[in-house]
Amino acid sequence: MYKKDLFRKNISIFKKMKRKMVMNYKNNDLFFLFLLINI
Repeated sequence: MYKKDLFRKNISIFKKMKRKMVMNYKNNDLFFLFLLINI
């Protein structure tokens, strides 16, 4: 349960980050780091 909730939160954070990435490519390194952490 807890892990699923955490996963759902990560997805919403991920979507928000994705929107920011489209506007600001300077944060791409952070974005990839975030992806790696969530694999």
